[in-house]
Amino acid sequence: MTPIRIALADDHAIVRHGIKKLIETQPDMVVALEFSDGHQVVEQLGKTPVDVLLLDLSLPRVSGVECLRRIKSKGLPVHVIVLSMYPEDQLALHLLREGAEAYLSKDRQPTELLLAIRRVAAGERYVTETLRALEHEVGQTTALPTRR
Repeated sequence: MTPIRIALADDHAIVRHGIKKLIETQPDMVVALEFSDGHQVVEQLGKTPVDVLLLDLSLPRVSGVECLRRIKSKGLPVHVIVLSMYPEDQLALHLLREGAEAYLSKDRQPTELLLAIRRVAAGERYVTETLRALEHEVGQTTALPTRR
């Protein structure tokens, strides 16, 4: 079985290190790339194939939101999970509509991140309970798009 290839994009080295250590404990995952700023993401991402990009929003040079837009406009074959310090009720629905396949705040449990990676790599959208409740609350007119 080919492992899920993951790219990490976070400007904090200690966060990247911790996520990488978590992923290294999984037999079906490998960290293939690491980025410390958004410019690196948009310039380098298409050069090495990866399945999933874990994308922080607060990146120097090019923001995570702009990275997501550029990745989607280029049609790069990578699934994007936004992993951010911002609570899910602030930006998640917007970013899922922009093309992210999942949004998790950094206060989520590591096991949930691993679950999200596996689901997204399998071509599914991952929506947390918080987002499901929020989507229900705001109604059908703002429902998330189905997986393309």
